[in-house]
Amino acid sequence: MGLYDINHYNQTVQNLPPNKRTSKRFWWLVVLLKPVMWLYYTFFKVFKEGVEPPIWVAGTYDRDDVVRYTYKTYISLIDNNTDAPTTSNWLELQDNHLGVDARVLFTANKLVLEYALNTYFDSQWFGCTVANAGDIWISNNEIETGFFRVGFLEQQSSSVGFTMSSELIGEDGAVIGVQYAFTVNVLQSIWDALAPTDTERENIMRNFIDRYNIAGLFYNFTTY
Repeated sequence: MGLYDINHYNQTVQNLPPNKRTSKRFWWLVVLLKPVMWLYYTFFKVFKEGVEPPIWVAGTYDRDDVVRYTYKTYISLIDNNTDAPTTSNWLELQDNHLGVDARVLFTANKLVLEYALNTYFDSQWFGCTVANAGDIWISNNEIETGFFRVGFLEQQSSSVGFTMSSELIGEDGAVIGVQYAFTVNVLQSIWDALAPTDTERENIMRNFIDRYNIAGLFYNFTTY
């Protein structure tokens, strides 16, 4: 049995001697194990499998109520909790509402990243049978290579002679503009719901994409 697949109730029964498996002894041991069971749920179960709790709305929450707030998972630490999950009355279980079972499959592959984005941001996923696979989709951009290149192989590198080179080397102070390898296209209503300002919205998106994006690839956003 794996670390993440423990049923504490079954384990309690199985570890009692057969002649001691009475209801009174069983529930007494369960009470003793409650702190361990709580830690198991909050730090192992939620981390591995993820949960899909209701999105937080203003109201009253009891202790151990689990909600989602800004795509993070929180649990209430008190009864009659009317605070937003930004106070000490809430405990952040994890900064991602998806479990590691799902996240470990995400990569920078275009189709996989499109699926990951639509899953994380609760948008529609249309599958891999259409050009734009979801409300959030990626378009690859053509990169212009107008500057001197040094690659691992001769075929990947620019050439240079005594008086000239195949591509521009540049001068002191020359500025090379950023070229975006791909563009993330986001449905306007989804973009607007992320945060009050475009800067905050972009930061939220980048916080997720940068976990999987290949180092050195720049990207931008556009809405439609």
